[in-house]
Amino acid sequence: MEALEIILNNLYNTANWFLKSALFQVPWHLNYFWGLILISLVVWMLEIYFPWRKNQGAFRKDFFKDALHMFFNFFVFSTAISGFYALFGWGASSIGFDSKELALLDLRSLAPFWQYALFFIAMDFVQWTTHIILHKVPFLWRFHQIHHSVKEMGFAAHFRYHWMENILYKPLKTLVLLLLGGLEPSHAYAIHFMTILIGHLNHANVRISWGPLKYLLNNPIMHLYHHAYDLPAGKVGVNFGISLSIWGLIPTASHNLDDVAITLEAFSSIRERLENGIYKRQSVLILVSWTEHMENEALVKAREAMQGGLDRLPRTARRVPKKPIGNFSISSMKVVSAASMMTPVATNAPTVEEIPIGLVMR
Repeated sequence: MEALEIILNNLYNTANWFLKSALFQVPWHLNYFWGLILISLVVWMLEIYFPWRKNQGAFRKDFFKDALHMFFNFFVFSTAISGFYALFGWGASSIGFDSKELALLDLRSLAPFWQYALFFIAMDFVQWTTHIILHKVPFLWRFHQIHHSVKEMGFAAHFRYHWMENILYKPLKTLVLLLLGGLEPSHAYAIHFMTILIGHLNHANVRISWGPLKYLLNNPIMHLYHHAYDLPAGKVGVNFGISLSIWGLIPTASHNLDDVAITLEAFSSIRERLENGIYKRQSVLILVSWTEHMENEALVKAREAMQGGLDRLPRTARRVPKKPIGNFSISSMKVVSAASMMTPVATNAPTVEEIPIGLVMR
C-alpha cells in the first residue's frame, strides 16, 4: 500500500504543479507550461513571417496533430509517469542507495557559467547517444519512426514522438543528474528551456545556419538532412545531434551533407525556385527559343514550296534619263502635216542604264 500511496501522491503533486503553472502561481523561471507556449509562439511567428519553404502554410499538414503530441508528451505523460519514477527513487533509498555516492563532480565548486555549460553538454551527449540507439536498434526504431513520419517540417514536430521514448531517455538523463552532484533545480529548468528553443528551431520552417557556430550548434538545415527520405547505403541516419553538432565530428557518427541524395531540403529548394519564378523564366526562354526554331523552319518550308519563286525576284532595274522640258516656246514647234505624220521620223532613243534594285528602293 505504501508504494501505491507514493505513486498517487506524486501524480497529484505533479498535476497540481502544472495546474499552478497554468494559473501563474509558480515563479516565471520555473513555469514549464507557459514557457513552452511562449517559446512555441515565438518560433511559430518566425515561421509565418520568415518562412523557408514559402508555399508551406502557417497551419501545415498535421499541425494540430503535432500540437497534441507536444502537450500530451510534455504534460499528460510526464504526469502519468512521474509516480513510477518516484517509486523507483523510494525503492533505491530503501535499500540504502545514496545518490551522492555516484557523483563524479560537485558542480557547486565551479563558477555558474561552467555549472550550466557542463550540465548542458553532458545532457546533450546522453541524448545524442540515445538518439543513435533509437535508430540502430530495430525494436526501438519502431517507436522512433513516428517522429520521422513528419511530411512537412514545423516547430511542433519537435514533440511528435512515441511516449515509449521517454522510458529510454528519462533514466539516462537521470544518470547525468546523479553523476553531476550539487545540481540546483534552476539549472535543470534553464537548460530545459534552452533545449526546447533549439529543438523547436531545428524542426521549424526557417532557414538558420548560425554561420561559423554551425560546427557547435545544431540548426534547421542540418536537422532536415536527418529527416531525409533517402539515405546513403548502409546508413541508419545522419546528423544525430540534438542541440549540439559537435558530436558529428566523431567518426561514423555523422555523414557529409552532400552525400544525402534526396532530402526535404532538396524538395524545398525546388518549390522555392518555382515560387520565386526561376523555373518560370527558364520555361519562357525555352518556349521562345522553340517558337523561333519553328518559325525559321516554317520559312524554309515556304521557300521550298514556292519552288524558287523568291530566287526569281528582280535583281536590277532600268533607269531612263529624264527629258528636259525647259525653254519651251511656240517657235520651237514644228508644223506637222498629215503627210508627214504618215512618214516615219528618226528620233534619238534615250540611253537605258541598269542599276541594282536596292538603289531604286532608297
